[in-house]
Amino acid sequence: MGENFKANLRDQLSYLGMTVHELSEKSKISKRTIENYLSKRGSIPPADYACRMADALGVSVEWLVMGTDEKKSYEFPEDEELRSLVKKMASLSPEVKDAIRTLVFAAAKNHAASQA
Repeated sequence: MGENFKANLRDQLSYLGMTVHELSEKSKISKRTIENYLSKRGSIPPADYACRMADALGVSVEWLVMGTDEKKSYEFPEDEELRSLVKKMASLSPEVKDAIRTLVFAAAKNHAASQA
């Protein structure tokens, strides 16, 4: 069972292009603890940690721990160009991702204000 959790956690982090550090910040679980879950030991977290990580990753706890439930619906772009862009962003450093995120949110806010 620990192997399912470890593989699902690793897969979802990769899918989202999220680092362990980012998951740590979103879930309020220490980076070291998450790294331990991804290590060769591959232990299963307590229920409250599993819930916090699943929420931060946008998946159900059942899927994260057991792999038996469908992932929560995550709005991944259907547009191929946008999907390609998101996948390329996965390889960027956290600092560059933050800069791009800031730029995108500022552009979206500016666009929304101009539409009002």
